[in-house]
Amino acid sequence: MEVFLNIVIALVCMLFGYFIGAIPNGVLLGRLFFKKDPRDYGSHASGGTNASRVLGKKAGLIVILLDILKCAIAFWTVYAVITFSGLKQQVHLFDNGILYIWLTCLGVSIGHCWPVYIHFKGGKTVAVYMGATGGATWLMFILDHVIFFSVYLLSKKKKIVSYASLISGLLILMIVWLFAILDMTGVMDTSILSWSFASPYPLHFSWEEGMVTTLIYLILVLRHHQNIVRLRKGTEAPVNLFGK
Repeated sequence: MEVFLNIVIALVCMLFGYFIGAIPNGVLLGRLFFKKDPRDYGSHASGGTNASRVLGKKAGLIVILLDILKCAIAFWTVYAVITFSGLKQQVHLFDNGILYIWLTCLGVSIGHCWPVYIHFKGGKTVAVYMGATGGATWLMFILDHVIFFSVYLLSKKKKIVSYASLISGLLILMIVWLFAILDMTGVMDTSILSWSFASPYPLHFSWEEGMVTTLIYLILVLRHHQNIVRLRKGTEAPVNLFGK
């Protein structure tokens, strides 16, 4: 029975994440305030980069922030339920429920990329990736932005968002695994880096985070397959995230 309940809880967490992640912020913002659907223009994606092209820089930034938030909100909602609802006392949760908290982020990523609300035509999970890593720890929140904008502004392929997303995403993944290994081997208590460090049940960098972050990064790469083709051909166009 406990095995069955654990499977159900894992699926519920992923489905919850999926339906939160499937909220198409770019499409909603475009239709409500601009009478446009970003998917009809540019890269035909619903994420923040294409929203920036179609709706303007300020609208694109709002979409990115909302997409980051939807992952962070889903993540911390499940954390709160598992940690404080008494569920742990009712069911012997595998891995103390930590894996299920992170599976929520995977659900958000899948929902963001293939949203049921708009015929499974969504974004490329960059903002969700930042929401999963930066939403869990304040250090990664800082590093996510520093690394992304450093690659975006300072690399040889300046202002190419897809390149910055792919390279910074890989660097962030390596950092996540580094801290997870440091914590698992007892070299460092990484709970002080978490937003939940003041909680009696703080989160740590862990193999669960590393595994889910890896899967989300693989989805990110998959969703950028056309961009990768254009990058190899040298035809990928830059996007100015700050100018007019």
